[in-house]
Amino acid sequence: SGQMSTRSDTAVGKEFVDAMSSAYSSIVNETLWPVYQTTLDKVARAIPVENFKNSDVITLEPPDFNEVREDAEPVFGNFSATKVTGKLRTFESVCTVSRRVWSTLGESLSGAIEGVLVKLYALELQLAAECIAAISFDASNSASGALTAGTLDVAMGFLEEQGLKPATLLLARGKSASSAKVVRDSGLNLDLISVPNLAAGSWYLIPSPTERPVLGRLCLKSDFIKGLTQPSISWTKVNSQIYGLYVPRDIGYVAIHADAVYRGGV
Repeated sequence: SGQMSTRSDTAVGKEFVDAMSSAYSSIVNETLWPVYQTTLDKVARAIPVENFKNSDVITLEPPDFNEVREDAEPVFGNFSATKVTGKLRTFESVCTVSRRVWSTLGESLSGAIEGVLVKLYALELQLAAECIAAISFDASNSASGALTAGTLDVAMGFLEEQGLKPATLLLARGKSASSAKVVRDSGLNLDLISVPNLAAGSWYLIPSPTERPVLGRLCLKSDFIKGLTQPSISWTKVNSQIYGLYVPRDIGYVAIHADAVYRGGV
């Protein structure tokens, strides 16, 4: 009799976890996170690493084109390599949920999970901001002026001289409306992304990470191969009535091409 009760509790517990996992995975995979991931992909390029140890990220630059005579022997150039080191860091949001709460406050719990994703997105941008702010800037790639048509022209020229197409403005909070007006009045098509923790009034102009990434976002190679970009939701049994929910996230940012960004407003 005791054994039958144990099986029943296990079955009910499994149904409970399966129901929560299905509902919350839908929130993660089909609603908020794909929109957030699209934005993050405009900030950094995914860089797969093997593990959680310090990892070297190697960037290879091809040789320049040189004019040659028709009958000349090819002169082989070498790739130049640069190396930066980064490390994945693990963050978690953890809480407990009871079957009773699930049955009476299911919609509220769904909203709470959406709130977890909002905080995770902000964390991703915060870490990206810390990384880009740590790049060394001087008079050649930065200016103290606010974003205007004139300062934007200078920033765009900096990237265009390298053959790069300006794509995205990373903005300190509170600058989205005024920056959008400058971009709109200039007839440009740039993505504007508000980034927490950037210095007040600062802005950064970058190309698309698919062309020349300023930042790299570290991810596990095993996840990268499987195409896993969304956060996972995991559960653990605390007791027969309480389950622990945790949303882990492995994050790491490195500056790859520090020469492909222009900073203003600082």
